[in-house]
Amino acid sequence: MGRIVKEDLGLKCYKFREEQLLSEVNKRRKYEKCLILRKRFTGGTRQSIVFSDEKIFTVEKAYDRQNRRLLFPDQNYISSSIRTIKRTQKPASVMVWGAITSDGRTPLVSIDQGVKINKEVYVESIL
Repeated sequence: MGRIVKEDLGLKCYKFREEQLLSEVNKRRKYEKCLILRKRFTGGTRQSIVFSDEKIFTVEKAYDRQNRRLLFPDQNYISSSIRTIKRTQKPASVMVWGAITSDGRTPLVSIDQGVKINKEVYVESIL
């Protein structure tokens, strides 16, 4: 089948890709923010800009549903415990925050599981 599609028909397989759906209002706001940043950079005040982000890391075995395969003549050749990946509803995780400034990067800050980030937590625990 793969040879027919690839060689005989000259077709290639492409995966769908995800991208954020932006309304015209969102696009305009992003553009306006870019113009403001551009003014700040040209004014020589780039030292006061901080880029920060946070990421949640889950403690769970990575699983690639599409590409992870086992090749055996029959399923009876391999035990079900090897063929099964167990997943939990809410795996253990840690949130990590970091930032970059013109002076370099900040230390990474870990945030306890279940803590909701609001302005008080951000100011008192992260900054």
